[in-house]
Amino acid sequence: MHKVGIITYYGDNYGGCLQAYAMQTLVQQFGCVPHLIRNNHFQKSNTFNNKIKHIFEVLLHPVDFICRQKYVNILRKGEVIRCAKFDSFRKKKMIFSPFPELTLYNWHSSKIEGYDTFVCGSDQIWNPNLYPVDPIYFMRFVNNGAKKVAYAPSVGVSTIDYKFDAQIKEDLSDYHYISVREDDGANAIANIIGKHVDSVLDPTLLLNSKDWAKITGENNYGNYIFCYLFSESPFFDECKKYIKEKTGLKVLTLPYSLRELKSKDQLVFDAGPEDFVTLIEHAKLVLTDSFHATAFSVNLSTPFLTLERHKAGEKKSMNSRIYTILKKVNLENRLISNKVQLESFDLLKMLNVDFSEPTKLLQKLREQDRLRFSNAIVNE
Repeated sequence: MHKVGIITYYGDNYGGCLQAYAMQTLVQQFGCVPHLIRNNHFQKSNTFNNKIKHIFEVLLHPVDFICRQKYVNILRKGEVIRCAKFDSFRKKKMIFSPFPELTLYNWHSSKIEGYDTFVCGSDQIWNPNLYPVDPIYFMRFVNNGAKKVAYAPSVGVSTIDYKFDAQIKEDLSDYHYISVREDDGANAIANIIGKHVDSVLDPTLLLNSKDWAKITGENNYGNYIFCYLFSESPFFDECKKYIKEKTGLKVLTLPYSLRELKSKDQLVFDAGPEDFVTLIEHAKLVLTDSFHATAFSVNLSTPFLTLERHKAGEKKSMNSRIYTILKKVNLENRLISNKVQLESFDLLKMLNVDFSEPTKLLQKLREQDRLRFSNAIVNE
């Protein structure tokens, strides 16, 4: 049977972990045997830079640092529970390769064999600001003539610094098929390699609501707004306050920012990947600045509002992937960048979305991209 090695991010991040599960499930649905290739991306330079930045923050703003530590300690305790849930999900739901873990120090000498096709896929594995042309995520370790396929890796940003062009062109020169997750990323990669690059759906969107129902649970929270927000922007607090007053609903939040930790909302620390999908599935409204929370809301037909985390034109903006999916399903009106836009939603419009057209558009795209993906893996 056709064996497929999948190289992607599958760590303690809801979107990353769930897209890896989706990739594996899709390969199984195509009649192949999937294995997730274990990998560890320890970025030494980034870690060093973060430590230096941390030291300067303490020295320059000692009072702020001391006040913040209270909340940081709360978050750390919550992360212990959350990480255990991720570990459990990976053990129960994911199929890993028997080969040793790939690292930035051993990839060049690794011998991962027995696979007909290798796929690198989804999440922001090609984002030059996170993983500067990473040899593992660009599959430089594949040296046995196996077919290489890129399905929906995310560039994350609108433009790629020209200093990465030569290495990207070399790395992608022997790929059988190349696609990425956003329109801007497809154009950027196509300009570098001189070939057409498809802009395709995230793997989580290639599974339908029935597929996701296999891992979701019951609603234990009643009626609620689900918040999954990363930005520290005060504007996000304004939006949340306005929506709470407008709807009268309680707020459940997965706290990933100091702003969310300080809130009076119901903080959820014990949510694993299955719980994340469940929280979106049963919410009366999802408020987020996350691509995957937006994607799952669209896929599960849950009303949502997506806030812009970055300003338009900002160099490290990751808005491109959100723009692309909302444009593809004709839901761009659910993207909020200012208070005027937010206040244009009355209660009925806020809590109700006509998903009939978006669902049809998504289904058409899903069928198209599933065919592209399966052909790239199985066909010569």
